Amino acid sequence: MRPHSVGLLGPSLLSLLVACSFEPPAIAPAPDASQPTDARPADASPSDASPSDAIADAEPSDGGDLGPLDLGEPDAADADAEPSDAPPMDAGRAPLASAGPDQRACPGAVVRLDGTGSEGDALSFAWSSVSGPAVILDDPGAAEPSFAAPTDGALEFQLEVSNALGTDVDTTVVTIEPALSFTLGPERKVRAGDTVSLSVTTATAIANAVLFEWLQLSGPAINLQGADTATLSFTAPAAGEVAEFQLTASDACGVTESASVLVRVNRPPVLVFADPDPVLAHDTVLLDASSASDPDGDVLSFEWSFVSGPAGHTGGFEPFPGRNNPSSASPTPSFYPTVPGLYFLSVTVSDGVEETTVATSLTVASFSSLPYIGGVLPGDSRAIAVRPGDGNVFVGTQTGAQEYQVLSNSVMTLGCINADQVSVVRVAPGGRVYFGFANARRIQELAAGGGCVSQTHDPGSVLNPNPSSIRDLLVTPRGDLYVATNVDVAFFSRTSTAFTREIWYSAVGGANSDYSAIGLDGSGYHWFASREASTTEDGAVRVLDPLAAPTNSARIDFLAGNDDLHAFLTGLVARPAINEMWVLSRTRGVLRISDADTPQVFRQYTIQNGGLPPALLQDELTRGVYDPDTQDVWIAMRSGIARYKRDVDAFVPVSLTALGVTGRVYDLAFDQGSPRGRALYVATQDGVRRAAGSP
Repeated sequence: MRPHSVGLLGPSLLSLLVACSFEPPAIAPAPDASQPTDARPADASPSDASPSDAIADAEPSDGGDLGPLDLGEPDAADADAEPSDAPPMDAGRAPLASAGPDQRACPGAVVRLDGTGSEGDALSFAWSSVSGPAVILDDPGAAEPSFAAPTDGALEFQLEVSNALGTDVDTTVVTIEPALSFTLGPERKVRAGDTVSLSVTTATAIANAVLFEWLQLSGPAINLQGADTATLSFTAPAAGEVAEFQLTASDACGVTESASVLVRVNRPPVLVFADPDPVLAHDTVLLDASSASDPDGDVLSFEWSFVSGPAGHTGGFEPFPGRNNPSSASPTPSFYPTVPGLYFLSVTVSDGVEETTVATSLTVASFSSLPYIGGVLPGDSRAIAVRPGDGNVFVGTQTGAQEYQVLSNSVMTLGCINADQVSVVRVAPGGRVYFGFANARRIQELAAGGGCVSQTHDPGSVLNPNPSSIRDLLVTPRGDLYVATNVDVAFFSRTSTAFTREIWYSAVGGANSDYSAIGLDGSGYHWFASREASTTEDGAVRVLDPLAAPTNSARIDFLAGNDDLHAFLTGLVARPAINEMWVLSRTRGVLRISDADTPQVFRQYTIQNGGLPPALLQDELTRGVYDPDTQDVWIAMRSGIARYKRDVDAFVPVSLTALGVTGRVYDLAFDQGSPRGRALYVATQDGVRRAAGSP
């Protein structure tokens, strides 16, 4: 509704003022009381006297004849006169529309529009809808039409009022209150002892006109706070309890609605697991929290953390770029410890409401001297081997041989082994142990039954010229023995207990070659490596079966026309379960033949290609051994150990500092027997070192 303006004076008022300006006629004296009031005969009619005649017969006033109309200043008598109570005459007012104030209404209610505040004379009304849901007015031409309110929305109406003097419009808005509707959301999970607040998650209701009532429908007795307000609060009961709550709300339109919600008190995840077994440096440790469970059946998430470790550790969950292993957010991530010592880790398991954190420790075995009781600790150790049956370690030294007996932690000197420099030790099926010597052409066989009982074999009787050094020994699965010497290769048959020599060795591998290593691959091929750098006879020979015809043998040239690749070739590492061969070269690094049946396909590991430690190209490579647990390859070199990690296809170094020695490294051996556990033995110039992994 809007304010109205005041109208101007009309012409009728002006005429009235003009008429009132005449002098009043003279008034006759009052008649004598003794005379009759009417001098006319009784039958005379008053109508016989003409007013015009009276006006004509009347004497003029003292002012003389009537002159022009005088509209001058009123005299004092006129100024003091009281105003007239009679309303002025009005010729009509122009229309001024008023559609009434904006309104709010409940759904379905009868809403009355109000145009009665409009001003003007002889008004006509016309209501129309401008916007909003369609409704029907009962009388659009009335000053106060009505309609039934829809369920929701805002409706705008226009009022048009008119009369003979014009037309005017005004608008008004009717807002329909939204229907009361609310929810309490999905099931709530809380922690025991938490302060819980419940309220509507979606609500549309009349502002400041809602009544609330909360009720507990089920569950343990709970002290409720704010049960008559929009928000209910309480302290969560014990873990595992479930309670249901209902909210009933009423609005100003008389609508009542209810909704309920379950509140479940969470039970945290459960995780119990043992610490990982001891491992070796640079092992890929598979941590395992997959035994975690949730009493409520919730989906679990995991996050592992490295808490602390020994000084110098550089590994962790992501030490190798591009590796395809689970991350720390997995229940079974991979962890890489790089130095010996004690590591502390933790895993946090979450069900989305609560977390359970479990700490664990990981022991990375350090290299230490062999523990022993009595005997003499091995000194300058040149070769080493482990007997699978009992796990005893046989050590060839500069001056003889010793046996480390694992179960009794004792060392026994093998006096039956001649006191010459041992260059190689091998264990045959059944437990026989063979010792080869760097400064003698003999081989000594230690009996399998225990004690120091040996016999000597001389390959020189079949080799011409006679060898002066035993470079390598290979014991076949059937118990035969191949001997690589500084002049040729000899074969020792277990059946005939005698050595033989075949012509094809010289025909294929070169006469009088210095054979440095012998290997056996997964396809049954025998490999013989020559270290003659000054002739064209250096390289490798591959033979299917030395007892068969020499037609199945061939000399392998890995890089044609580049024989210096095989210079100082000092080792072949064979892996029967994986048909591959490793060739160790002092000047070219390490060659890996991934498929021994196709020796032309190989990979060369150097400092730039494969992460080969720089020292590996500067030192003499002596021996290599497979890790039966990880399938990694460990290579002994002068300044330590190079470890090829198969899971990341890269080499990592183990320094002399980690080994606890100052002299050079000669040989390696692994033990994986049960219950002795995994152990790596290293023969060094300072003695034997051992790092024990998982049992």
